Amino acid sequence: MGEYVKESGMCFGPFPSEALIRIEKIPEYTAIQKGMHISEFVYYDKQKQKLISLEAKTSAPNPNSENTENPKENFRGFIYEMREKFENSLDLYLNMALKKNVPGDFCKIDYNKLEIIFILVVKNHQKQWLKDIKDAMEMAVRSIHRTNKIWKCKVMVLNEEMAVKFKLAVAEQSAE
Repeated sequence: MGEYVKESGMCFGPFPSEALIRIEKIPEYTAIQKGMHISEFVYYDKQKQKLISLEAKTSAPNPNSENTENPKENFRGFIYEMREKFENSLDLYLNMALKKNVPGDFCKIDYNKLEIIFILVVKNHQKQWLKDIKDAMEMAVRSIHRTNKIWKCKVMVLNEEMAVKFKLAVAEQSAE
């Protein structure tokens, strides 16, 4: 079987326990959490050699909205917060890995072959709305030297339907 992570009205998983870190539950985070934003979890897909940091949201601001005050500013703030969550999650994970305080599968990672992916899942977004978010997230991640030049992190922005297709999420009833 495996563990499921329920966030933002979606159900992610199942993930093997030895390949999943629920960041908000680790001592390294609970000791410093005030004012620190993090993603929902970090997952290691050992078959594909991918370290995935995933954030789930029910919605995202539209930078072109005519019904919202300061839509571009709201969008920039959202992108900054998402980038910060991914950056902090990667830093916390690396801190744990250096201390060898990670679950089983993480201990066997070959970092020379590892691909790091930041995934943002926005529950009800239509596919065509995701491109603006992905483009802005890629630019934001490129601005962080360690994620762009050292780790060469990739960004994916999905809706719930796409997350199910990529086997990151399941329909709620499947997890019960």
